[in-house]
Amino acid sequence: MLDQATKITRFGETPVFKLICTFSIPCILSMLTSAIYMNVNAIFIAKYIGTNGLSASSIFAPLDIICLLYPSVSLAYGTSTYISYAFGQNQFRIANYYTTMFVCICLVYWVLLTAIMVPLLSKILVMLRAEDIVYRYAYQYGIVAIPGYTFGYTFANAMGPILRAENRANLSMVRQMLGAVLSIVFDAIFFNLAPQMEYYAASVSTCISLLIISIWMILNIFGWIKGGVLRCKFGLLRYSVDELKDANEQQTHQSGPSIETKTVPVLDKSCEALSPLNKHNATIELELARNQQEVCEHAPSRRKRCSSLLFVVWQILTVSFPFYVNGISNSVSSLLAAYHTTSVASGDPNLEIYRSSVGITNTVTTLMSMPITGLVQALTPILGYNLSARKIDRAYYVLVYTSLIGVVMTLCIWTLCEGLAYQLMFLFAGDSNKERSISAQALRLGLAGLPLQMFVSITVSVSQVKRKTALSTALQVGRALITITCIFLLPAVIKWTDSKVNSINGIFMSPAIGDSISGLISMALYIHWTLCYKRQCNAANSSRIASD
Repeated sequence: MLDQATKITRFGETPVFKLICTFSIPCILSMLTSAIYMNVNAIFIAKYIGTNGLSASSIFAPLDIICLLYPSVSLAYGTSTYISYAFGQNQFRIANYYTTMFVCICLVYWVLLTAIMVPLLSKILVMLRAEDIVYRYAYQYGIVAIPGYTFGYTFANAMGPILRAENRANLSMVRQMLGAVLSIVFDAIFFNLAPQMEYYAASVSTCISLLIISIWMILNIFGWIKGGVLRCKFGLLRYSVDELKDANEQQTHQSGPSIETKTVPVLDKSCEALSPLNKHNATIELELARNQQEVCEHAPSRRKRCSSLLFVVWQILTVSFPFYVNGISNSVSSLLAAYHTTSVASGDPNLEIYRSSVGITNTVTTLMSMPITGLVQALTPILGYNLSARKIDRAYYVLVYTSLIGVVMTLCIWTLCEGLAYQLMFLFAGDSNKERSISAQALRLGLAGLPLQMFVSITVSVSQVKRKTALSTALQVGRALITITCIFLLPAVIKWTDSKVNSINGIFMSPAIGDSISGLISMALYIHWTLCYKRQCNAANSSRIASD
């Protein structure tokens, strides 16, 4: 317990710049390996299956993220906020209650999703305009991913926020690295030894690696491997959250029933001195009083037990929704971009190259945004602790240093991608120079707004810490809506103006426009909050000087 207290208090004691760097590095490494874990198949697909395999990936991979991955990951982020609060109150049973609830929600979602999507998979792929060999590859992807990935993501990927909530960030990082290594190993084995598996080689290898990590995490969360304090205990679901609190916190809520208990014996003794008729009436009153006492004692508990599960589910879903929107916005845009590409480039011999370029851009964008996500994961607990401790001066420096580190890091990544876009296509695209050139152009256009995207991510994180959930959701939804609007509008504008620019470039540059507009708005909010904390620091210093 002393070690845990020391680790928590250093949020408010360690120099801010050192603290951010110390926490950012493992988070960034964890997120980078997570991106590799999700996207390493793209390299093997490009080499062993080709353009049609990449087109199939561009069709189903966004569905993978939207329907399979981020529901469980966002639920984990939302649940971890309640777990952290319970740890702060030393309520370990409540922390285990929320952990158990998270597992139950994810398992129910897994069963329902599998029962619904597997029978409808063929119709979904046809609706997304997958045809011929692309349809076959996409079906091989989805039929394995829907039941296998969804279960694996619950324990292999979504356990990251849960582990960090109990201060096991190193285990979370090792889990991601091991998953990436296993995925690479199984990809190499299946693609080289069983090329006739086609896309099954990619989907099955990822599924096996996810299941191996899931078994490890299940052994941890159910207590068969010692180390952490969080446990999945289904027996806790018989109680409400209030019933799981310590007894000293429940005493203030028990005054009502105790008053009723005192009135019954008085009425019972008075019956002995009454006439038979009055005694009979008094006996009836006594029974009514006892029944009323029983209702007072048991009805609240029953109501709590009946409503607690649904209320906790609602709590988790509500706080998880902004995380979900943030996670799926790029994938929704990528899915619609791949869909609209078929209409814009209909009849073009390069159609499949264009569609695979959309998938490649989404893959590389996900990979390159992971350092930003890691920085956000470090920002959230540090800023939250210092604001709750009313250390406004430290909160101000947290915002300043986070923005400086983020700008430098993002500019380096952006410069690298813009300058080496063609060279990166040797990993992600096919073997033809035309395919590499088109994919490199799509990547340059798609990542043009990456420096401003960083401000969207950190501003959303700050707004979550400040309990501005509506603002957080609005920023993310606004960014996605701008991008989607540009996907459908820009190609038509380019074609209408008879420009020499290929109208497909309008789809490629749409994410950059969404990032730029929403990034400028987010940057203005971020600067405003930073200056507000600065003014509060100056006011506190002035009052301190005046008092001295």
